Amino acid sequence: MDNKKSNLSNNHWIVKSNSFNEVRNTPMTITQFSFLAIYLSKINPKDLSTRNVEFRLDDYCRLMNFKQLNMTRLIKSSQNLLRIILTFLENTGKTKSDKKIRSFVSCQLFKQFKLYQNENSEWIASIDCHDDVLPFIFDMQKHFLKYQLWNILHLASFNQQRMYEILKQYEFVGAREITVEDLREFLGIKPSEYPRWNDFKKRVLDTAQIALAKHTDIKFTWEVVGKRGQGGKVLKIKFNIEKNEEYENKYAVKDFFEDKIVPNKYTKIQAFEMEQTTVETSPQMDAWDIEETVASKIPNLPTEEDFDPIGIYAFLSGACNEEFGRAEIAVLHANIRDIIPYRRSVDETKFAMFDYLDRKYKELNYRSKQTVIKNRFAYLKRMLEADREEMDGR
Repeated sequence: MDNKKSNLSNNHWIVKSNSFNEVRNTPMTITQFSFLAIYLSKINPKDLSTRNVEFRLDDYCRLMNFKQLNMTRLIKSSQNLLRIILTFLENTGKTKSDKKIRSFVSCQLFKQFKLYQNENSEWIASIDCHDDVLPFIFDMQKHFLKYQLWNILHLASFNQQRMYEILKQYEFVGAREITVEDLREFLGIKPSEYPRWNDFKKRVLDTAQIALAKHTDIKFTWEVVGKRGQGGKVLKIKFNIEKNEEYENKYAVKDFFEDKIVPNKYTKIQAFEMEQTTVETSPQMDAWDIEETVASKIPNLPTEEDFDPIGIYAFLSGACNEEFGRAEIAVLHANIRDIIPYRRSVDETKFAMFDYLDRKYKELNYRSKQTVIKNRFAYLKRMLEADREEMDGR
């Protein structure tokens, strides 16, 4: 493998057409989007022969957040990547007004994933984009987006990553007006998600505004523009975009991998065929307790301190307006687990935790106006510990 295929650096660029950047209703996990970004950073947009990108298996596992490595996980992750569908709306102006029909093309993003051993007995994961995607990432002469890889790797959600891209495209224009309907489609937000404007504002717009100013080379303000709909419904937003002069890139791309799980060095295919571990559970154990118990049964598998279980740290970070780092959020999460009981599903539990931490963070902000708080993290941690102790005393 050449240097660009085997290593990543802050200088690597992502280049894709504006049409690719404006695909609609393409929800991905943050892991899948980061994988796509790294794929694009590894190709040479002027050389079609670079379309097939290779990863060393240990790098692929870090990137995909594997907590344990076996053939089932590898096959499932590859199938999920191959299921990603892109939808390109054609701006022909030819619409059927009564049903708002527009011309479009839908196609797969990737067409093949392959795992194999090279001549040096190294395990390699390779992936190739679909033929229909080639015009959108190779040999583009105009109307394309270009940015450096590091800008999106430390954003905490898919919404934030996509918000960066759709605003970065208009950085030199300085502003962009988008209907709320279009924005939701760009971000892959389903109609059932954040149906209330206040929730959309808080969890999408405000959170992205803070995150981009903290982690990327652009920042933005926004305002409601144009006529409103029935009941004062917000229909259109104007984003004012500018270069983030205050930002200093504190991260190297290698830090992104170091934040991931570091799996054992697998050199034989037998290592992938790890036997399924069974553990004795009880009704009192929640999802994370079970996960930790399984981890304790598998030699050399990282504990919760080494990885972000089900993405909860990045998710909870949004409740604190991205103020605290990953290690601090992990400490807060450990306290919240004792306060918020496990619900019917992991997702339901995550949102209950988010809402709780959001309330406590607002309380912290209120108290900071009444008194001097030298260490906001320590103060918030004590607030959670007080709630936990109160529960224990009941």
